[in-house]
Amino acid sequence: MYDNPLIAIQAMKHLSGLHEDLCEAGYAEKERETMMVRLLFCFFAAATEVFSGQKFYELFERTEQDGRTISGRLSELFRIFDTPEPERTETDRVWKDFPYLGSELFADRLPERQLPEDFRDRILACRLIPWQDISPAIFGAMFQEVMNQEKRREWGTYYTS
Repeated sequence: MYDNPLIAIQAMKHLSGLHEDLCEAGYAEKERETMMVRLLFCFFAAATEVFSGQKFYELFERTEQDGRTISGRLSELFRIFDTPEPERTETDRVWKDFPYLGSELFADRLPERQLPEDFRDRILACRLIPWQDISPAIFGAMFQEVMNQEKRREWGTYYTS
């Protein structure tokens, strides 16, 4: 199941490209780290069907190709993850396929910025990576790599084999 290191290499290339796009868009270091951890969580959650079917990626298929609506879409999704279902408004029903996660990971709001067109394409390309087939050891290392040491300590997120 976890014997193909090429999957992890492919995943890291996509994560690296996403990180570069966030730098280009002007996100500060802490904002980039938060966004990368959130995206990594979403990729894995989509692959393991925490979300209904391909709903996560479908969100991006319906964004402008030039990247101008992606940041707003991500902000809304992260807000939904932080909003208990009974507290969601009538307009939030379009997000019904996404659960309340009750995690500090989604509590802070990030600024919305114009993201490069490549960002949208990279997210959609992540659909092709079998995230669930990445070794837990490598996945843990990826997770730690996109978080700074202070934040890992604050959230208690340490990976040990």
